[in-house]
Amino acid sequence: MKKALLVFALVLALCLPCFVGCDNEDGGNETSVPTDTQNEMGKENALAYSLNESGDSYSVTGIGECSAMDIVIPKQYNGLPVTRIGEKAFYNCRSLTSIEIGDSVESIGENAFSGCDSLESITIPFIGETKDGTKHTNFGYIFGSVLQDMDYIFVPESLRTIVITGGESIDKNAFSSLRFIESIIIPDTVTSIGFGAFWGCQSLTSIVIPDSVTGIDASAFRRCTNLRSVTIGNSVTSIGDSAFEFCDKLTSVHISDIEKWCNISFATYYSNPLHYAKNLFLNGELITELVVPESVTIIDDAFTHCTSLTSVVISERVTIIGFGAFTGCTNLASVVIPDSVTDIESEAFNDCTSLTSIEIPDSVTSIGNHAFSDCTSLTSVVIGDSVTSIGGYAFNNCTSLKTVYFTGSEDQWAEISIGSGNSPLTDATIVYNYVPEGE
Repeated sequence: MKKALLVFALVLALCLPCFVGCDNEDGGNETSVPTDTQNEMGKENALAYSLNESGDSYSVTGIGECSAMDIVIPKQYNGLPVTRIGEKAFYNCRSLTSIEIGDSVESIGENAFSGCDSLESITIPFIGETKDGTKHTNFGYIFGSVLQDMDYIFVPESLRTIVITGGESIDKNAFSSLRFIESIIIPDTVTSIGFGAFWGCQSLTSIVIPDSVTGIDASAFRRCTNLRSVTIGNSVTSIGDSAFEFCDKLTSVHISDIEKWCNISFATYYSNPLHYAKNLFLNGELITELVVPESVTIIDDAFTHCTSLTSVVISERVTIIGFGAFTGCTNLASVVIPDSVTDIESEAFNDCTSLTSIEIPDSVTSIGNHAFSDCTSLTSVVIGDSVTSIGGYAFNNCTSLKTVYFTGSEDQWAEISIGSGNSPLTDATIVYNYVPEGE
């Protein structure tokens, strides 16, 4: 029995370092660290370094005699910048819980943090292998994933927080399918977010897009199923197809400039996070009464499904109310359309179930398909005499519509091309030669 206990104790003593230290296969731990530096820094921070061939910078090559669970890789060592983290530098450092990498680092070797299975947070100066973004731009590369769509296998599931401090772009599938990540901080150096960059980050609850970002590509946040809050920066001009599709737990979208928001080009309904969020906040305040700025000339689907809206005043410079501009704004009860508007496009006010009346000015020439369909509380509508076409189902299911006030003659009304599915309009009482109040 004593012999068995002795053998067990010996085996335990041999195995213990595997659980608390690192298994660095490229010899990084053997790199010498000057004794005076060890004494100065202490073993908690005594990482292993090597002088680069250029002689003017250092690389971190291993854990050295560091015993800390929270590691900070400094910007300088021995008076010179630290520019690289070597391959497998922290390979199998299973006790590490956090890593902070200084912004002097320009490249990170393959598998640098592979096997860091207890890692909870990481601060990185860029994503992938190099600062210039020319090689392996997926986050998982530093954990051993060469292929973008395989990151979820290599990145430790203990990781919850990622802070990015630099880099110009977040490329295609950079964080795809990392379902355990709860927080990602995007720096104001980033100008673009690529296709599927955060696809399937199912634990992400909020994201702030900084003012530096100009474009968000297709499917960027698709299937971020626990995302609840999105902040969109002022420089975003386009959001790609399905960028926020299946983000059905969104409850708020935050902006700081209504003009910039109106000018964003949304590829589809699912490009606009409002499709799910319903509530739009301007500088922290929920928008209920919207006054469209005079600098805006076209309103596309910027306010789709924005149920917080109760009233809208459209500026006199707007010429087109675009596709789906206010579709699904179910609490919208009042809309003022100026006589600068010439076109009301398809689904512009579809499913605005609180609208009771609408006045379409004489400047409008066409009303698109489904433009007012499912406006079930609409009882009266004024239509200007310049209208030449009313699209199919434009007033479909407007079950409360009783009266149509037309500013032209009966003959002019007869000349209007009215598409199918408009029986609520054609069956209503038509009042010809109507003169709106104030004219």
